[in-house]
Amino acid sequence: LSLQRIPKEVRHAALGRCHRYDFKAASYALMTAYALSIDPTLKVSAINDYVRHRSAIRKRIAKAIGVTEERIKTVFTAIGFGAQLKDNPYNSIRGLLGQDAYHRLLSNLEFSLIKQQLDAVSATIAAELGAGDFEMAGLLCNALDPHTGHKRTKNQRLAWVYQRFETMAMELFRDMVPTECKELLVVHDCVYLDRPIPARHLADIRVALSAMFPMLNVEGEWVTPIHTADFIRPSVLQAREENAEHRARIAAEEQRAMFYKSPQLAAQQAAQLVFPSVR
Repeated sequence: LSLQRIPKEVRHAALGRCHRYDFKAASYALMTAYALSIDPTLKVSAINDYVRHRSAIRKRIAKAIGVTEERIKTVFTAIGFGAQLKDNPYNSIRGLLGQDAYHRLLSNLEFSLIKQQLDAVSATIAAELGAGDFEMAGLLCNALDPHTGHKRTKNQRLAWVYQRFETMAMELFRDMVPTECKELLVVHDCVYLDRPIPARHLADIRVALSAMFPMLNVEGEWVTPIHTADFIRPSVLQAREENAEHRARIAAEEQRAMFYKSPQLAAQQAAQLVFPSVR
């Protein structure tokens, strides 16, 4: 049994209370930064916004098209790795969302702009790599896949580049983790430690990462296993957030209502100021 391949909740239960560090929106950050090093004129403002404010953007799009934020997160992960948005019954994203929600997603301006810029990033990198063998950070990527003997597709070549960058970033991060923090597990772009990295040391790691990968950021959080008393299910957390937002909106409306005047009353009071009645 491999902890890397089991569901996250089971993995967390096996590890116990610990601290997790991962690269946020890593495929977007790593590939966009590389594309900008090739063509600095690329327009990537929407991708920049997504990397920095991904949770708010996913929540906004999920609400607009009528699906859960978790499904929109899955969609963004898929297109980050080259998933296509073809409108046919066999498309995995359309199958995930359903036909109506899928069409609403395709017409969503915020999502469409991110996807458009992401396609430009992929096209820029693919053009730079060409069709033959290429070398990236000391490793050679053959045009032919050595396991299948078939020519690598565009998405396979882009995935190889991303995995190379991800490995380099992870190696840099792990090399800089202080010795007092015991490494428990490494899963792709995520590292589990037995304790949090001291703030000043984490700041040094972030500076080193940004020097090599300008858009990449690492974030940490405590892991609370499902069998502990203080575990809260993600669906409950989301419900609490939505309830808090609803209460805030109600409070704002009540505050505005306290000072509301009808147009007729406002006009009458204004007239009295100009022409006061004689008593």
